Amino acid sequence: ANAIIVLSSSDKKYVESLGIKPEKIHIIPNGIDPIELNTDQLSNQEIESFRVKNNLSNKFIILFVGQIIHRKGILYLLYSIPLIIKKTKKKVLFLFIGNGDYYYESLNLVKELEIEKNTLFTGSVSKKDLIAFYQSSNLFILPSLSEGLPTTILEAMYFNLPVISSDIPGVRDHFADHAILVQPRDSQKI
Repeated sequence: ANAIIVLSSSDKKYVESLGIKPEKIHIIPNGIDPIELNTDQLSNQEIESFRVKNNLSNKFIILFVGQIIHRKGILYLLYSIPLIIKKTKKKVLFLFIGNGDYYYESLNLVKELEIEKNTLFTGSVSKKDLIAFYQSSNLFILPSLSEGLPTTILEAMYFNLPVISSDIPGVRDHFADHAILVQPRDSQKI
């Protein structure tokens, strides 16, 4: 190949370790299209109506967007929920948007942990609803075990959500100064 494109400096170091010359490796991070995200934004009144319709009113919404798979750290986030509920007086709802091969296992764990009242799994949603969920949330969390440059963090930041994510190379490279980073695989730290 004449050129190799990677998402971060960590990715570049890894590719270099495979024997690729540094001058062939180019960092081009993921991006989002603000115009696309702007087109379906709701007014404050529409957001409140959306919150009521989806039973989100009077709750502190912690949002996860992504595939419901092991690599995304869903297990550790689910185990953190009872700990978080004990430590806060707020009505907290963890909102999971996405599908994946860990979806039904996650639902079973929710029952086992007795956190049904504090979790909502929506599956896939339309782009318009996704934007409404971002606008209706108070915090974004991504407890992944590995990532390149997650566009969901970019989207969350676009909607002015504070972000908590795993302290892993792809995330650290881009968001160390803009997100709260926690030890991966650690429900206590979440």
